[in-house]
Amino acid sequence: MSEREFRPPYEVEETAERLNLTEYQVRHAFRRGELGGFRIGKAIRIWPEEVDRLLGVNRSSDHESPAAA
Repeated sequence: MSEREFRPPYEVEETAERLNLTEYQVRHAFRRGELGGFRIGKAIRIWPEEVDRLLGVNRSSDHESPAAA
């Protein structure tokens, strides 16, 4: 049985590095709703799946259902 791997949310600095953006751009995209995440107090955390989406990474490929023959 395969369990989904837990990946902790990224901090703004790490998100910016991964997406090759500035920290300001990451915060602005979060505020506009273009980048999913959440706040803990004043700190912003970005979901890893959102970073994958913007990078075009498909992590669900190993969970796809087989094509009907």
